Amino acid sequence: MLCMSRYNAMDAFFLPGFSESFMPSRDKPIKLSDRFRANVKISFIGNGVSQCVLFLGTFLLLFQAYEPVQFGIFGLFSAVAMIIARISTGRYEALIPVPGQDHQAIQLLYAAAIICTCTAGVTAIVLLFWVPPFLMDIGDWIMLLPLQVLTCGLCFIVQQWLARRGRFGVLAFAEAARACITILLQWGLAASFGLSATGLILGFVGGWAAYALITLPRVLLDAAREVPRLRAVWTTAVEHRRNLMLVPSQGLNTLSTNMPIFLLEALFGTAVAGSYVMASRLLYGPLALISEPLRAVFYPTASQQFTALGKCRNLFRSVFRVSCLASLPIFIPLWIGAPWIIAELSELLGQPAEKWAIAGFIVQILAPFYMLQLINGPVSGMWIIAGRQHQQFVWQIGFIVCITVGMLVGSDLKFSYVGAMYGYGIAKSIAFTANLWCCWRFACGRNVFTKLADS
Repeated sequence: MLCMSRYNAMDAFFLPGFSESFMPSRDKPIKLSDRFRANVKISFIGNGVSQCVLFLGTFLLLFQAYEPVQFGIFGLFSAVAMIIARISTGRYEALIPVPGQDHQAIQLLYAAAIICTCTAGVTAIVLLFWVPPFLMDIGDWIMLLPLQVLTCGLCFIVQQWLARRGRFGVLAFAEAARACITILLQWGLAASFGLSATGLILGFVGGWAAYALITLPRVLLDAAREVPRLRAVWTTAVEHRRNLMLVPSQGLNTLSTNMPIFLLEALFGTAVAGSYVMASRLLYGPLALISEPLRAVFYPTASQQFTALGKCRNLFRSVFRVSCLASLPIFIPLWIGAPWIIAELSELLGQPAEKWAIAGFIVQILAPFYMLQLINGPVSGMWIIAGRQHQQFVWQIGFIVCITVGMLVGSDLKFSYVGAMYGYGIAKSIAFTANLWCCWRFACGRNVFTKLADS
């Protein structure tokens, strides 16, 4: 493929300095094509629309429609749902972009879907006999949890298949539709269930259901063309059983991500936990706007490069540079002025200034630490690409220990949520710095401490 002499502004922003060739060769590094940049832009647009809708909808509609306590209850439901959903597939969907032949990828798809369905069924059976005490306030709507687990798990599977097929336009549209439906349902149902969090929960479930309805038919068309035998699916699952190491690892990762909700609820009450949920929406929106599109395209591309050459150093370095540059103008203003922004928004919407004041302070505390999280996000898949799942499990254990100890020690020192948030941010920074270093080693064709391939 011929190199282009000019790049447009979006190309230069995302992947400056890349040429067009993407043919694997042992004589020279793989370089990126127009297709990579186009996929990043499509993902960026779809994710950008989604995050803008969620951001504006939250702070223009939900900000005044719900109380912190309601967000706290919703945060607990969504945290439990996402923890189970992330491990519901046996993490076989993470391998779908890797095989060179489609029939192997289809077998992995079926394996992940079967495990996901069984996990949702087990969740429903457990809830029939026992409901966690912190979810009691949800009432009978707790039975939406198995449905949410199944829906999210299937969505995670189809994301990887459509990414493998290069159908980033479908993913972008589905993500934007999910955000719109989520906000519309949450806002429209706000007055229908009193002071409960049911409206937030129904909107959350409905948004993911819309995502599944948009993406699943396209995957079913592909999967129906070559339906593997159950024995072949079982054989493939057994051959890749090492990937099951990702189940506890991913479970710990998702638990670590949501640990502040559980600890803040236990230590300071549901209202403080709800303020954290609101603050995390403000922080996560800009983070996902940059991180998710890069990760969606980096993972399959890096998988191909690593399979061909045993490394993807140039790709890693460029994505790292883009993430660093993008994080500065986003999180520095939030670090400086988050409490003022929340106070002005409250006044503009006719809400009491103290209603979401805690959320403003949490944003200000965590903004610098989210810069490092944004930088880590796109490249964290290197653990899987390099086949270092067992090492990632060790890192995940260290991560959750750091988070828990950091929050508990911080809350003891300051005797408030402020100390807990500083402890959380510092612990997260330590863990993510170690994660970034490990991923860089893998991208260079090396293990954490020893050399894997010639670089």
